[in-house]
Amino acid sequence: MRKLNSKGQAAITDALFFLLIVSALATLLFLFINQYGIMVSDEVKRSYGTDYASSALKTILYGSVPRNAGEKLADAETQEIDYLLAAIKEDYAYAKDDGKQRLSPEMQKTLHSNISAIMKPLSEQFDYLFYVYRIDSPSDADEFAYLLLHISGCKAEISSSEFCPEGEGIHADYLCNPKTLSGQSAVSSTLDALTMLIPNSAQSVSSILLSKVADSASSPKTVPARAAIMLWPAVYLKQNETGDFASAPWNCCDASKTYCPAG
Repeated sequence: MRKLNSKGQAAITDALFFLLIVSALATLLFLFINQYGIMVSDEVKRSYGTDYASSALKTILYGSVPRNAGEKLADAETQEIDYLLAAIKEDYAYAKDDGKQRLSPEMQKTLHSNISAIMKPLSEQFDYLFYVYRIDSPSDADEFAYLLLHISGCKAEISSSEFCPEGEGIHADYLCNPKTLSGQSAVSSTLDALTMLIPNSAQSVSSILLSKVADSASSPKTVPARAAIMLWPAVYLKQNETGDFASAPWNCCDASKTYCPAG
């Protein structure tokens, strides 16, 4: 009898161990399949974003604009057109009233209008950032020749779940002039800080050459720069995560206002 009881207990123990092993393997398989699906989805989004960013950057830089800022490209009376990149180089070449090189308010508005039109198919589902950045540590100009930020916001205070109530979501465009009070690079306190908060970002970067003219009698000098666009699925950032975009180091203004950017 004891022998039969021992065999029965051994069989039950073996069955429990087998059930435990099967359950563990089933759980691991489920977790793997779930994570694999998420990874594939993220990779598809990232690949799609990278392709779109590359195409958008080419279109932005080599799109056509009227030579006269008061004209529209579609107007039959428009006499002269040029590449947008050529117009940017020409506008940036001459120092402004304060002796520094920057894009004029008119050119910044033109660039904003072109970028918004190109990014319109994704503007509701994606946020994006476009900037032109000098890589030669200039003393006669700010690091960023141009920076446009299209970002999602929420009129209501966002809870810990980070979901914005229906109907409270907004999208805003900002023209920014990043700089720090300490004189250090503004990249780490703006772009690097923002990159840490956004998911699955895609980026395209192109090296470009800007122009610099010291005076009317001198020949133009080329200065190295980079143009880049970065986009990511729309996310509502908390105010305490990004600070106030209107203050340092971002120094942004609402691109929809007539006073933005300041001259």
